[in-house]
Amino acid sequence: MTPGFRRAALVGSTAILALGLIACNGAARADSDQSASLTRTQAIAEVNDLVAGLQSAHPNLYFREQKAELDARVQTVESRFTESIRVTDLYRAVEPVVTSIGDAHTSIDPYLPDYIRYRDAGGRLFPLELRFYGSYGVVIANYGPEYSIPLGAHVLGIDGKAVTTLLDELGKYESGENSALKQQFIANDLRVLMWIDGMNPPYRVEFASPPSAILTTTLQGATVTDIHRWDSSPTGVQQEGDCNLRLFEGGQVAVLASHSFQADSECRSSFGGVFKRLRHSQTKSLIIDIRENTGGDTRVADALMNYITARPYRDFSEISMRSSAFVKRRLGRNNYVEIYGTEAWGAPDGQIVHLSIDYSDPEPELDRFHGRVYILTGPGTYSTAVVFAAAAQDAHAATIVGQETAGSPTFYGEAFPFELPRSGLNVTVSTKYFIGPSGIRSTRGVIPSISLQASPQAGNDTELTAAIQIATSGR
Repeated sequence: MTPGFRRAALVGSTAILALGLIACNGAARADSDQSASLTRTQAIAEVNDLVAGLQSAHPNLYFREQKAELDARVQTVESRFTESIRVTDLYRAVEPVVTSIGDAHTSIDPYLPDYIRYRDAGGRLFPLELRFYGSYGVVIANYGPEYSIPLGAHVLGIDGKAVTTLLDELGKYESGENSALKQQFIANDLRVLMWIDGMNPPYRVEFASPPSAILTTTLQGATVTDIHRWDSSPTGVQQEGDCNLRLFEGGQVAVLASHSFQADSECRSSFGGVFKRLRHSQTKSLIIDIRENTGGDTRVADALMNYITARPYRDFSEISMRSSAFVKRRLGRNNYVEIYGTEAWGAPDGQIVHLSIDYSDPEPELDRFHGRVYILTGPGTYSTAVVFAAAAQDAHAATIVGQETAGSPTFYGEAFPFELPRSGLNVTVSTKYFIGPSGIRSTRGVIPSISLQASPQAGNDTELTAAIQIATSGR
């Protein structure tokens, strides 16, 4: 799970931009000093560079609100700058402006140098992993050292703030097209967002552990060492491993849980062994659990698709992008053409380039699975994971079960990272607009053919149990 580190994947196209490609130039950076600060003039210049970068790269920055509205937000922020502003405070001021754009792939990284120093020096962090369901958060992991709140308990409030209030406050730091997606991102980034918002240990937690009455306890917080210790435990590996395969019903049903399609995840290299095992087990039904898969590289998703279908498929029907001199300067011709193509390279700055995508045959796979395939989705399914589910649904390669994905198959993505020159803040901006494989430009997520009641992926996972029953019956 790597709690305390940003896990949300921010790219979702047929070519992946390695973050390390970009060498940002600029003035002296502030992140080398723990108490780094900028002058008011520097802070305003930083905001102007931020907006200019977003405008130059994004294919449609004002798809939700007018330019005048964004400009007004920027002016309000700049008017409140003091003569000296810390980098962390600059983030607190500017990120809500970026999140107002409403694009989950356009954001500023909250893992700030001050927070990293605090965390790595043994600073204590909120010790619970939560998944939010409206007015409460379900505990799916407890990192200690106190274990007074059991897994499955419902957290109702923290430090006197109701969960609904907490989500509203932390939500201003998370970009997302809808509330379900923002809640998932808040859950992923909970510790750093609480730190940014000034919530420090000890933490007073109000919770209910059915059938008990509402209780209150105080938690001292966990260190990053405590969190990583849980990561490597059998429970942590089973719950959050990149590519866990489990067999049920005597091997007749298999569950492949994938929490990431990142290029460096363990999944892609293990697909061959996974499907060879399914063939030897004579498995009849496969459930691919991507309820908490936040995306990554479509090449990883496509590799998985090749194992479950012989039908032609496509990830997208159309891709649009803005030819951007800003992006070209930072990538250079070869890297730019690899990601955006020669037509975009040769187009004038600012011109929108449209590409149509045809269906293509999957790669031949020796151990392709020929049984029934089910893809289990939910509000935590996002970006490339949504692309995978939509492509499988469009090609009739799998039955979608679970809940509607928070992300949509039609979305802004291909996040391009750049660094603000004075503060060192890391920004990502969408550079492409993807139309889903069906060609529908709806903002709805992938809708399951069979809806299931949500449950956390810890303890009694009733949603997965229901999916296994469906797979066993062959519905």
